[in-house]
Amino acid sequence: SRSRPVTGVVLLEEVQESGKKTAPTVSAELVLDGGVAATATFDAQYPLNRGMFYDVEVRNLAGEGAFLQVASLPEGKSLGEMSASFLTKSVFSTEGRFGAYGAPTDIKVLSKSEAGAMRLLEISFAALSPGGNEVPRRALVAAVQPEGSTDVV
Repeated sequence: SRSRPVTGVVLLEEVQESGKKTAPTVSAELVLDGGVAATATFDAQYPLNRGMFYDVEVRNLAGEGAFLQVASLPEGKSLGEMSASFLTKSVFSTEGRFGAYGAPTDIKVLSKSEAGAMRLLEISFAALSPGGNEVPRRALVAAVQPEGSTDVV
């Protein structure tokens, strides 16, 4: 059986949703390194998943979705100093959301951009299915370092 993915998310309280159930606005209060509390809010295109297997995740029946992940930066470093490989290693670890059946392969950063303090990566990769087949996937990673924290969300 598949183990619960390690996302690094520590919630202060239950994840909140408002608006339409099929496309809610999702809000989560997170605890980050350094005692920083951060609120992550996003408009989802899919329903919120609830239960012990999920931290903050929305997904449709076709498997498309979005989730929050928290990663600690190396000591003394900021997000702006880190290469794209820092983010890809974090997102595509075998303990993470995409590594349930083995490490993702063929990881390619297709584009990189910045929107204010947020770094955006468009990535293609292959994830292993329960049957061991490689399934081509795409991801958009949006990363931000909350003020006063050594974590990236």
